[in-house]
Amino acid sequence: MIKLSIGNKIIEVKPERIIRVKGEGNYAVFFLIDGRTVLSARHLGHWETKLPGFILVHKGNLVNPAFITDMDTESVTIDGTVFPISRRRRKIVSQLIIKTDVADAIPA
Repeated sequence: MIKLSIGNKIIEVKPERIIRVKGEGNYAVFFLIDGRTVLSARHLGHWETKLPGFILVHKGNLVNPAFITDMDTESVTIDGTVFPISRRRRKIVSQLIIKTDVADAIPA
């Protein structure tokens, strides 16, 4: 569980309920499966270390591989939204996706 603050309250979120985390300068925006977005005052690099199963596909997007619905050598798709994979991270991303068996779960 990770702790995120929404207004004056703190909520605990299971990592499997997080679709992705988007970097916004020194902040990070969490996109949750219930449709909520939560702004965190911590940067994306902080969350990359706290969410070890997630994949940094580009400098601004940390994705949960469980929600990847399609992929190719240059991008991953989550719920119809395409996220480019940076050139420097393509090999690492493809290895991580294969390692997490996401490639087997994607329909051909």
